[in-house]
Amino acid sequence: MSDEIDRTAGVPVNVLASMWLPLCCILLVELILCTFFVRFFSSVRSCGYGTRVICTLGLFTSVLTSSLLPADIFLVSFSKDAYGRFKPWATDNGTRISLEQSVSYSIYALYGADILFVFLLLPFSFFYNQQRDDLVPNDEYSVTSRCMSALKWTVGFVVVAGILLIVGALIPLGEVGLSNNTMGDPPELDLRGFESNRGEDALGLVFNIFSVIGLATICCYGAHGMASLPVTWVVGTKSPESLRVELEDEARSLEEMLNSTANARSVSSMRVQLSDTRRKISMLEGTESRCGCCAAICRPLRVGCGILFLLCAFLIVTTLTLTNVDRLLNGMGAKKGYVLPHPHLINPLNWVLVHLQGLFPLDFLAMTCLIFFLVGSSVAGIQQIGICICCVKLYKIRAHKTKPEAMLFVVFILMFCVMAINVLLYSMAPGYYTFGSQSWVDETSNSSALVECAVRANTDECIMTRSAKILIRFFDKVWIFGVFYYWANWVFVVVFAVSFLYRLLFRRPDATSAFESGYDSESDFSDTEGLINEMNPDY
Repeated sequence: MSDEIDRTAGVPVNVLASMWLPLCCILLVELILCTFFVRFFSSVRSCGYGTRVICTLGLFTSVLTSSLLPADIFLVSFSKDAYGRFKPWATDNGTRISLEQSVSYSIYALYGADILFVFLLLPFSFFYNQQRDDLVPNDEYSVTSRCMSALKWTVGFVVVAGILLIVGALIPLGEVGLSNNTMGDPPELDLRGFESNRGEDALGLVFNIFSVIGLATICCYGAHGMASLPVTWVVGTKSPESLRVELEDEARSLEEMLNSTANARSVSSMRVQLSDTRRKISMLEGTESRCGCCAAICRPLRVGCGILFLLCAFLIVTTLTLTNVDRLLNGMGAKKGYVLPHPHLINPLNWVLVHLQGLFPLDFLAMTCLIFFLVGSSVAGIQQIGICICCVKLYKIRAHKTKPEAMLFVVFILMFCVMAINVLLYSMAPGYYTFGSQSWVDETSNSSALVECAVRANTDECIMTRSAKILIRFFDKVWIFGVFYYWANWVFVVVFAVSFLYRLLFRRPDATSAFESGYDSESDFSDTEGLINEMNPDY
């Protein structure tokens, strides 16, 4: 242990400071954004302080897991100079191994924290809040009763976590080894040094199960939100003035139908509909003057942001498509998770990130912004579609109106999504994800050339990030995960294309969506200010 500390001390202070300074700043921003997100969406009346703290910490822990990836890439990239040679501090193999182990321990510690939130804290808080309407308020034993009831349900989640960890630790998952190597030819994927212990296998299995759930969620919510939100900002929504005219016409036709209908059941239904329409009209009348001024000011900003987000979305989808085609044609096949030994097609996102590495910390910020963009797209998809299980809508989220159970469910989903973003980033920029901006000197036939590091490169000359090692090692041990991740990328592309065309050609959203989706969030509408704010989508 002391030898490991001594080797870590050999790393120059400026290298560690260059990593920790932007990382700490980014983590502070992430904590502020997570706190704002929970405060913005949670109900001001029914969401307690403890629930908000658990939601904030759970979301921040998952985001922190993804934020280690830029730091991991930084360490391997800064170990080499522009000529493909190791820097003096990185020539010692022991120093490099010590740094890799430190990153690995941090990753696995955060995996353990994610498991704690997913299987213990979030379920307990969810079932605790779910019991609040079933008990008499202010009863002496109500809190104890709610805790005991929530604890009984939470035990089931803990049992599932224990089973998964035991399965990962005890059941053999396959042995890592060499692949695609023939007599006299170097192996395309050298997995020497990829061996893992039982604890790493257990955590890796749980993490990959989380990633499977999260990637399925991103394909549904993230792809839809990435396509529909920018289009909505660019195309715009119906103004309150035009919507009020439509509602007044609807109210007049309902009144005429009431006067000419004798069926008691139909009359009752139409009266409820007429009352709802009149309430909408009364709320719109008070917002038209405010909306017109603010919409005129903020409309250009919304259009500009919408165009920028659309360009980012098309860059991501184009990159995923090119990488998937390359992995299908030149990868190592399903049994190795379609790992790409050497890229053959141009990857625009990978090219941008590699060249931004020379302007550090721009690549650090770009990776962080990319993570935020994917998380924000997932939030937008959840807000538009609602929280659904097997096509059954359970909750909707709205600003300041989301129930505690719905808020915990949203954080639960987002934690899976953020963990799956690590896998999605590998599909977007496999070279940068695995080796950063490293290069090495290939000396063959009395000549030398500077070559970018790839999986097929000399393992003694290129350092692989710990995040990539963990992922590729599991592809080799349990190939079904790699196959699922690969084909889920195609599903993401298809869902994005369908959502984009649907939003662009067939449906233009309007302010009535605030009424259509509001009843799930809070049962009463006494606080009309929240609805008024939602009905002004242009500012």
